[in-house]
Amino acid sequence: MRELDLDSAVREIVEAYAYSAQRGVVTPPFFFVAGAGVSYPTIPTAVELQEECKREALKKGRSTEPTSTYPMDVYSHWFEAAWPHSDQRRGFLEEKMKQKRISLATLRLAQIVQDGRIGRIVVTPNFDDFLSRALSLFGVSPVVCDHPGTIRRLDVNSPNRQILHVHGSYWFYDCCNLKGEISRRASPKDSVATVSSFLSHILWERSPIILGYSGWENDVIMTALQARLIDQVLPFNIYWFCYRSTEHYRLPRWLSDHENVRFVVPTGNETDALTAEKVLSCLISRLGMAAPSIFKDPLRFFAKQLQDAIDISEHHEESSADPYHFKDVIDQVLTADVFVKSAPPKEPKVILLERLRNAHRRADSVEVIRICKTINVEDLNQADKDGLVDALMMAATNLPDAEIALELEGYELVEVLAGSKGGDQRLSDTCLGALVHAYFRKGIVLRKMSRISEAILAFETCIKHGTGLHDMPGCSVIADALFCMGLAQSDKGLLEQAIETYDELWARFGSCKDAHLRQLLARARTNSGVTIEKLGDNEKALSVYRDVVKEFGDEANETNIGVCEPVAKALVNTSTILAKSGDNESAIGLCEDVKKRFIHMEFAPLRDPVAKALANRGIYSEKQGRHKEAFDAYDEAIDYLERMPDEDLSDLSAWVLNRKGRLFGIDKRPKEALAVFERIISRFGAMDNPAVKKEVAQAIKYRQIALEFIKDTSQIEKGDASSDEEPQ
Repeated sequence: MRELDLDSAVREIVEAYAYSAQRGVVTPPFFFVAGAGVSYPTIPTAVELQEECKREALKKGRSTEPTSTYPMDVYSHWFEAAWPHSDQRRGFLEEKMKQKRISLATLRLAQIVQDGRIGRIVVTPNFDDFLSRALSLFGVSPVVCDHPGTIRRLDVNSPNRQILHVHGSYWFYDCCNLKGEISRRASPKDSVATVSSFLSHILWERSPIILGYSGWENDVIMTALQARLIDQVLPFNIYWFCYRSTEHYRLPRWLSDHENVRFVVPTGNETDALTAEKVLSCLISRLGMAAPSIFKDPLRFFAKQLQDAIDISEHHEESSADPYHFKDVIDQVLTADVFVKSAPPKEPKVILLERLRNAHRRADSVEVIRICKTINVEDLNQADKDGLVDALMMAATNLPDAEIALELEGYELVEVLAGSKGGDQRLSDTCLGALVHAYFRKGIVLRKMSRISEAILAFETCIKHGTGLHDMPGCSVIADALFCMGLAQSDKGLLEQAIETYDELWARFGSCKDAHLRQLLARARTNSGVTIEKLGDNEKALSVYRDVVKEFGDEANETNIGVCEPVAKALVNTSTILAKSGDNESAIGLCEDVKKRFIHMEFAPLRDPVAKALANRGIYSEKQGRHKEAFDAYDEAIDYLERMPDEDLSDLSAWVLNRKGRLFGIDKRPKEALAVFERIISRFGAMDNPAVKKEVAQAIKYRQIALEFIKDTSQIEKGDASSDEEPQ
């Protein structure tokens, strides 16, 4: 599995375009797969739609629970329970989507597709018409296919901008929304092979840039991808942008293990997200795209749109060529254009705001922040201030990761421009929302800069200002702030305060069912147990760890990967406390539980707790005098660590090998012990990691003892082979 950060991925994508252009290739190297994340937040997420459908179903007396916990099964169950007829489902979707405001991410995507250098074709499972509307706003008439019967409208090699709705749109009664409907659309039956054929064709010539898409394995997009990737190498890499850092671990192995697939993940901790808007803004900025032409000369843009639509030219002077007299309308628009351009010079404030808006349209975050620094907030009315704060917040959030100092400056400007430092006046909802998010992001940045005390203050201020927000994004940012404040307090050594913060997070959000909040709650609860253990209260820590397993244990599976790590850590830490109290048998049972639950999951954060559980099982078996079981456990731990290569776990690998070698010594098997110690020295001897160096030094020491033992069997027992130390 190959992971990239956003900046690296965008550089590679632009490099692919430059390479193609240099070779004279006129078709773009990529096409886009745009999922629901591109339409968010205008269109509710699948989870939000599912909850609404569940409420509707319960209101109608349909309370049967789904038999499966797989997200697509649960979604389909409640959707069909609420709306049993296909046209009901279509009508429900139409209500959610028709004439709704186009999302910012969709506008960004339309800007890139209009430019055409990266890609001109968009494949989407979405039902909304946002992208076609956005392209139309920008003066582009896209070719749209929203039904298998119209697939022949599309041409892979056409210069036109093209949109394929693989599951249909809300306009038609046969749009695919349930699991069975989506599966049938992916199969070659019922004439839908043409959709699969088109995807197969484009995948042979171009690679997808995928964003906002969850990747349900049985839909037509994933089916086509799988067929293309089997034993094949692509001319350009696939870039799959992940909203959360854990999302790609739920994807199938045929995808995640392929050498041409790159997963682009957010950097930082569990609260960080990589939005579609940030991805697309970064692409626009890197390519230096101009603002869409509608903003350069709006009235002449509309006049040209009218002229192109009705083809009024000097060759059609007769009245029959323009029976509705559109030319009169065009003349009025052009007259208005002359009037606007002859108006008195604009005020400096107006010119400055126009420059800022155009910088925002170009996704030039650096320029937006630079302009904002020159604006006097006292000259702005509330509407201008709201627009300015919105643009500034988006600019700071969308900066490259390397621009951390400028990002901090952007959030501090939000504080000033939103009015938080100007007295007790009531803030507008826009300014308050921006301010809450700015304080949260400021805390994240300050913690990255190791300015921990300031970070804690920023999180506290975020929570104070945001406590009154009840919408989901507002709730989420307060939960994120509480979680990150607990981390920062632990960084600072304020352990009791960290525990109180984690408890407050649990008290406020413990009943929430949102997947991200559940992940935060599980992590916070486990962190609380670790912190209590550091303070020496093992009994209380044990109680907290058991609460984690009881509350989240049933959720810890491949479909909810975010809670797996805290549950695994809670089990491992419980086993450690029990072993210290002499209950080795219970400790061994818990280690077996970790193995049973998680050893098959290839989720990087699970490697450490799983490896420790396997190694600890060896220690506890050793303590019970069951050396064969201990050897088996150590071998299993070594095999696991070698199958899951991770340089950060090299010290644990060396530690387990040392433990195995010393156990050979205890069993008076010096030649086997010697082979293990030499393996450690050979494999890890050149590493600079201090923890690894410590293990290598131990191996050198015990190798000498083993050599002496071979000469004199009485020497090996002088070694410290009976240490009960566990891996750290």
